[in-house]
Amino acid sequence: ARVAHRAGAPHLALELLRRVRSLRPERWETVAAAVEIALDQGDVQLAASTYAADRALLAQAPEARRRGLLRRLTSA
Repeated sequence: ARVAHRAGAPHLALELLRRVRSLRPERWETVAAAVEIALDQGDVQLAASTYAADRALLAQAPEARRRGLLRRLTSA
């Protein structure tokens, strides 16, 4: 998903993240990546809803990473 995102295929990246999420739903990294990609696409609503829906899972992420995501969300 990260490679697709960096290669300029954000829709493919989000689809791949959805597939990863179905296989490993306990990974906060997948949620964080989905929020970042949605923000990079300019889809603030998708990013915010993803963050809100998986807030409990994101609580496992390092504090600096959570603050960074929240800062990007609030400034978008």
